[in-house]
Amino acid sequence: MRFLSIIKYSFLLIFIFIFECCHSDINKNKKKEEVSEVSELSFQKKIHTFGNLKAGEIVVYSFSFKNTGRSNVIIERVKSSCGCITVNYPKHPIFPGKTEYIDVEYNSAGDLGKIYKDVVLYTSFNQEIKLVIMANVKNEILDINNLKN
Repeated sequence: MRFLSIIKYSFLLIFIFIFECCHSDINKNKKKEEVSEVSELSFQKKIHTFGNLKAGEIVVYSFSFKNTGRSNVIIERVKSSCGCITVNYPKHPIFPGKTEYIDVEYNSAGDLGKIYKDVVLYTSFNQEIKLVIMANVKNEILDINNLKN
């Protein structure tokens, strides 16, 4: 009888040990997720309008942002909606509290009318940030309204 009691207690201790190990892994994963959620880039402005442009004008706007999290953030890649946009962004880690800039250059050659172009940034914390530029491009060569029959 005493032997069965020892076996029961042994199994109970093993079960408690396994439960505690699994529970601590769950807490570690939650802590990692909490850090991820607080590490992000915050932009003062995500949309910029250049106003009226003449076709062929090249304009640049610098989007200002700050790392408002507690961890370094890296912009891993950038995707633009067309080849008329060139993006210059920091390739180094952005430290918490640090302000940086992303320069978006737009070449209006060949465009006409109201344009809407975007740039998507992908960060090391799986954050996708969409920046937008807009303009109204006047193109004398392509302006259909000025054509005469």
